[in-house]
Amino acid sequence: MATQIRIQCCETIDEALAKHAQITGSEFFECYENSKRSTVKCAEWNRESMWMVDLDKGDIYYITECPDRLLVLNKLSLCSCMDNNPFKTVCVSEGLITIYDDGRGHSRSAISRKALAALNVIVTT
Repeated sequence: MATQIRIQCCETIDEALAKHAQITGSEFFECYENSKRSTVKCAEWNRESMWMVDLDKGDIYYITECPDRLLVLNKLSLCSCMDNNPFKTVCVSEGLITIYDDGRGHSRSAISRKALAALNVIVTT
């Protein structure tokens, strides 16, 4: 089974936040006390990478390269969570993110991470 997300690519986080506001009608930090774009410290803000905005929900996605060179699709959030689910394979193409879920996924073991990184596969949980 595959999940598809229609996206618009943005070159900066500011452009992605503006698109999010346009789609949702609210600011990303709305309802978060003392949270503003200028005060939140987040390593992702200054990334030189592509930002992707879900054209239906306004969610903001980006890809992180882990120290072991594994590429992981993330959704920007003001909270963090840990997940131990298997990896799902991701394909990012012109205007679309496709997440493939065969019900089993890929192991999160070091051996599996190394193999996925060597194949330049993008994953998510």
